[in-house]
Amino acid sequence: MKNLHLLLCSIFCLALVAKASDLGGRVTDIPGFEDPKLLARVMSGEIVLEEKVSTKTEFRSIVKAFFNKVSPDAYTKLATNHPKYPSLFSEIKEAKTVSVSTDQLNLDYWLHLKVPIGPFFYDAYPEGHHTIVSAPDAQSEAKLLNEVTNYKDQIKFAKQTTRLIPYKTGILVEDDIHFLLTKESAFSGTIKKKFKEFFTRFVSTMRKELQGSY
Repeated sequence: MKNLHLLLCSIFCLALVAKASDLGGRVTDIPGFEDPKLLARVMSGEIVLEEKVSTKTEFRSIVKAFFNKVSPDAYTKLATNHPKYPSLFSEIKEAKTVSVSTDQLNLDYWLHLKVPIGPFFYDAYPEGHHTIVSAPDAQSEAKLLNEVTNYKDQIKFAKQTTRLIPYKTGILVEDDIHFLLTKESAFSGTIKKKFKEFFTRFVSTMRKELQGSY
């Protein structure tokens, strides 16, 4: 009976492992990707947008995707290649890296955006700071932090936290965008909308450029 009990336990454990493998491997140990259904959607090539907060002055959205045959380093190099931004985003007319730290993990940048508002165009000149949080090894998660550092009279904060997680033949990407205006105004809704439109399509633009789709 003891041997039979051990055999049944072994079969049960193997069945659980097989089920996890069918759903894409580690379905419970990756924060943000624990849900097997969500992971299956992402692994099928879908870019999943979860809207967490949406008010007149604030939004927070989380975008999740899988980049096939793309490494964290490749993603980071493209995302911090600021002079390339005008070729990636139509509203960016000019972009440049202003400074880079000695260890190349901190970068300041400047952008010129020409944003359509009704029949007119609004010129914006956001400045930002990128922080690269390197992974300790090839299997661990890396991060890329991004924050707008000017327009403090209008924007309380505009932050982007990107998680880059090695998985199977590429990386799982989770982009957390959180934006808060200092106060509501006649233009606050438009400003929030334009920032949201730009940041929420950031992941899809990166994947297209890196040829990370199936």
